[in-house]
Amino acid sequence: MRQTLQFIPDGSRVLDVGCGGGELFRRLGARLGEGVGIDASLHGSVIGTRYRLLPGWFPEDLPAEEPFDVITLLGVIEQTPSARRALLVAACQRLLKPEGRLIMTARAELAGLRELERSSGLDQTPSQVLVFSRSNLAPPGAASPERPGGASRPL
Repeated sequence: MRQTLQFIPDGSRVLDVGCGGGELFRRLGARLGEGVGIDASLHGSVIGTRYRLLPGWFPEDLPAEEPFDVITLLGVIEQTPSARRALLVAACQRLLKPEGRLIMTARAELAGLRELERSSGLDQTPSQVLVFSRSNLAPPGAASPERPGGASRPL
């Protein structure tokens, strides 16, 4: 998680999918503009200083929201069945602002990440922290968009 903080601009509106107890938001502290977290393990909603945590599954249980500057999936891809990965990416694309970022952590050897890459137009890096601009996220079956330099950055 510590490595991902550098990719979240100050004042960002952040959606943390698989937020657990909201550790990301607490670590961001005053740098966080507003945070929304969703996690199936939560038993009820939690309201923090600059964030709220919601129980449920993403994207089905997330109420209608304004777009986000950053969406994080930290350790979520490994826990997601490969058949649902493209659904997650498509939901992230819908919820990101035009200049938004999707930040994922995943084991580099994760089986099925190549499938996600092919179906979503994502650039895979050998790093554990993957950062994608919204323009890198193409719906499944769509032609891959042009990738501006630096859209996917290894650490």
